[in-house]
Parts: sequence; structure tokens; C-alpha cells
Amino acid sequence: MDDVPKMGFRSLLAAVPGGLYFYESNGRKVSTPSRDAAVAQVAAIMRDEGRDGDPETELATYMCAFLQPVHRDAICVPLGPGKPGKPAIGPKEAVENSIALVSGKNVETFDRIEARLAVCLRCPRHERRWCPSCAGHFERVMVSLSARRPRLPLDRMTGVCACAKAYESAVCSIPYARNEPVWDGAPETCWRRTEDV
Repeated sequence: MDDVPKMGFRSLLAAVPGGLYFYESNGRKVSTPSRDAAVAQVAAIMRDEGRDGDPETELATYMCAFLQPVHRDAICVPLGPGKPGKPAIGPKEAVENSIALVSGKNVETFDRIEARLAVCLRCPRHERRWCPSCAGHFERVMVSLSARRPRLPLDRMTGVCACAKAYESAVCSIPYARNEPVWDGAPETCWRRTEDV
């Protein structure tokens, strides 16, 4: 699998097709509904075969190669160059970018924020490799909005926008000028491209 682009799981909470994580190497197979169990089994296989590397990346890379495009786009994400086993955007960068983005800005209406979040959750550039609330980042970002932005129901499922390199909850919370450029790599379905200003 050395010549296959390395992949990661877009979200640790996403349901995998068929409900099972799967992997095979030299006749040894893994098939389990538990991501943690699958990663542990892949790690054991890699250890027995004398291979280095991140077992979660190995598992994701193997699985993503076999998934139909609609499923692959929903749960798989290419890993950043030179960062095996790591997301393209890390937690520290995401929170710093989010705070810089929202500081001193007005807050959008809550219905607009929720409509934007709903689009982000379906977006192929949506990443969730850690929990923003568990990391304490959601609260840090919201403080930058001077508590004018309460937690909304969809916030609990959000993650990072790989285009804006910031938390989706922050990205969706502020107004944008009509002539403000859309982030590089934003798909045609991005609300920044389709929303009436």
C-alpha cells in the first residue's frame, strides 16, 4: 500500500458503510464495528509483519480504496503531505484561525448560521478528527464573539472547514462581504458560493 495515497477518517463519529471496519493483509482479516478494535488489530498485524506506520492511517487507506465514491467522500479525507497519520489542520491551528476570524465581528442571525452549518456537515471538506467542545475550543471561540453567539443544536456535530482552516462554528457565525473572496478549494456546493448576501 506504499503507492496508495494516505487517507484518514474524516470523522471519528461517522458511521462506516455496512457498519464494519475492515482490513486484510497477507490473508489476515479484520472485520469489526469498533474503530478502536480495528485499529488495535491492524497494529498487531503491522507489528507481526515488521511494518512501521500509523495503524489508523493504514486502516483508513485500505478501507477508502474499496469504498464507493459517495461513501468514500463522506468518511475519508486525504492526509496532508509530509504529515502521515495527522489531519491537514491541527487543533491548535484551527482554534487560532477561528479566533482571528471572528474577533471583533458581528454575529449572523441564528437561522442563517444553522443553514450554513447544515451545508458544512454534508461538505467533502468537512473534517472532524477531534471534538471541538471536548478540547475546550468551542467556548474559546465563542468568547471571541462576546457571548453573542450561543451554542446551537448543529454545533455538536461540526468540525473544521479544511478550506478556511478554522472551525465551522466560527466560519458560519459571521457575515461576509459580497466581494470577499471564497476560500481556496471550496466546492461549488459551499454556502459561500450559493448564499444570497
